[in-house]
Amino acid sequence: MNTKIISALAFAGLFAAAASAAPAGLTENVTSPAPLGQNAYFTFSSTNTFSVRPRTKTWNGTLECSTDATTWTNFTTAGATAAVDSSGEYKLLLRGTGNNRIAGNGGWDITAAEGTVACSGNIETLLNYVQVANGEHPTMTDECFRGLFANCTALISAPTLLPATNLVHCCYTAMFAGCTALTNAPALPATTLALGCYDGMFRGCTSLTTAPVLPATTLVTNCYFLMFYDCTGLTEAPELPATNLARDCYAYMFNGCTGLTEAPELPATNLAFGCYRHMFRECTGLTEAPDLPATNLAASCYLEMFYGCTDLTEAPELPATMLADYCYYKMFQGCTALTNPPGLPATTLATACYESMFQGCTELTEAPELLATTLAPVCCQSMFYGCTALTLAPALPATNLASDCYNKMFYGCTALMNPPGLPAKILTTNCYASMFYRCTSLTEAPELSATNLALGCYASMFYGCAGLTDAPALTATTLAPSCYYDMFRGCTGLTVAPALPATNLAMFCYYDMFRDCTALTRLPALPATTLTNYCYAFMFYGCTALTRLPALPATNLASFCYGYMFYGTGIELNTEDPGTPWGIPADAMEASNWNSSMFTCTSGTFKDAPEIGKIYYLVAPGYPEEPRFATDGTALVFDDAALAIKIVNAQSGVWYTLYAADDLVDGIWAKLESVYVTKDGDHVFTMPRDPTVPRRFFKVVAGLVTP
Repeated sequence: MNTKIISALAFAGLFAAAASAAPAGLTENVTSPAPLGQNAYFTFSSTNTFSVRPRTKTWNGTLECSTDATTWTNFTTAGATAAVDSSGEYKLLLRGTGNNRIAGNGGWDITAAEGTVACSGNIETLLNYVQVANGEHPTMTDECFRGLFANCTALISAPTLLPATNLVHCCYTAMFAGCTALTNAPALPATTLALGCYDGMFRGCTSLTTAPVLPATTLVTNCYFLMFYDCTGLTEAPELPATNLARDCYAYMFNGCTGLTEAPELPATNLAFGCYRHMFRECTGLTEAPDLPATNLAASCYLEMFYGCTDLTEAPELPATMLADYCYYKMFQGCTALTNPPGLPATTLATACYESMFQGCTELTEAPELLATTLAPVCCQSMFYGCTALTLAPALPATNLASDCYNKMFYGCTALMNPPGLPAKILTTNCYASMFYRCTSLTEAPELSATNLALGCYASMFYGCAGLTDAPALTATTLAPSCYYDMFRGCTGLTVAPALPATNLAMFCYYDMFRDCTALTRLPALPATTLTNYCYAFMFYGCTALTRLPALPATNLASFCYGYMFYGTGIELNTEDPGTPWGIPADAMEASNWNSSMFTCTSGTFKDAPEIGKIYYLVAPGYPEEPRFATDGTALVFDDAALAIKIVNAQSGVWYTLYAADDLVDGIWAKLESVYVTKDGDHVFTMPRDPTVPRRFFKVVAGLVTP
């Protein structure tokens, strides 16, 4: 007999015998079943036809498939289709040998209608069904089942048990992620975990209502990270008995579980970096928070823990006195129902520890007491940002500040009327920047007694505080870059600017300081003679009620120093009389764009950039006032050595010149002294007196041009 024909006939016969049981589309050689224990395979089942196909070959041994548990065929990336059995149920069975990895982030696709396919059996039979049948646990390698069923929306149930107790790195990571129809989770009996073992395992399983028991008491990094993220159907969380935590162990665990109304107990006192961060973020159904007994915190441990929990009305006690960087960062941000904040007993803070802690808590009316006297960078930044019901601010006793420590602390607290005292004398970068930004009910400002300023220290501090009518005194004489940048911008109730005695300026120091203060009518003197880049740029931009101009004595100009300074004000400056003469000193040294658009969109005939040494005329009736001598007997006081002459109505920003004459017949007046006044009120001219030179008559002249 022709052996080739015999072999062909034999092969054809075998194929024909198996045709009714082999999965569709497969032509691999048939293997004989081994006489092993019952159900040593993994089963997919449905009432309708379906297919399973790996996206790529990631297993490192052999996989077989069957539809009758008798005839088995090699399973490849071509996939397989289920067949109907005698009960009318479609089934596809899988098993493996020689595998210690199945997916490794290369998942499988199940082609079927959503929520129509169940799986059951022991997942370890995919690794080595022989070992499973003998009661053994096959060895897994890292990422063994990672992403195996990710985004399989057809999957409605998982196997009841993942029996492995020796887990490995990321072994079940994202295994069922995105399985939106999955209603049950498998049992997870392991008590010894591995790095990232359950990371994202059920992420986005929106139909999952019950979580598996998690018996482990010793945790490892990322073990439960993202485990139930966005499981919006989950109504009950598992117990979490561990007392020693690990880095990011519970991070994002229940993030977005909007059906969760009660949190599990959290007994741990030994925390780790990020252990609870984002744990219950946006759990909008959560009404009560668990106790948090730890007294020594770890960096980022509670970061955004309850962020967006809009039904949470009461916060847990926070007894810790030893804080860590970012420990409470955004912990209750967006908890719009929170009315009772926790006490904060710590006296020494850490970087960003309270940053944005209560941001957006719109029902919070009273802040917790802050006992801290030792601050850290960004420690209280945005702490009460957007707390629109907050009426009472906490005392802030610290005198040693840190960079950005109170930056945006009460930003947008529109009900806040009384600010806390700010006793610090030495400031730091951005320490008070935007602190009361748009606190529209604020009617008074705190005393600002510091004389050592820092970069951006007061920048935007009272921006948009429309209820503020009086500005605090600013006594510093040496400034820092951007120190007063935008400080009172948009304070539409402010009518008088504070005195600005500084003569040592810095870049951007007064930039935008009073921009859009539409009620401002009185300006400060600006005594500095040496300017810096952008120092006065946009300073009074949009101050529509402003009609007065201070004298500007500076002779050392800088790039853009007066750029847009009086843009859009009510100032009427003309090129001809009548009016009070005004101009830039003739000996001033120009710089690039020093006067750019300085008077654009003002009221007079001159709406351009002024020239050095040229005289313009300010129309502001009654300004400056005619100097008035004292009438109480102090107008002229002298002895053999000195002479003092006093006027009582000096105005800041105006030059006053004292003249003397021997008689009034010849009309010859000698100039004795000129002074640029920086404070409203009395001014006394004092000079030595020579008894041999008669001086019988004196007069004082006010002006806006350097004498």
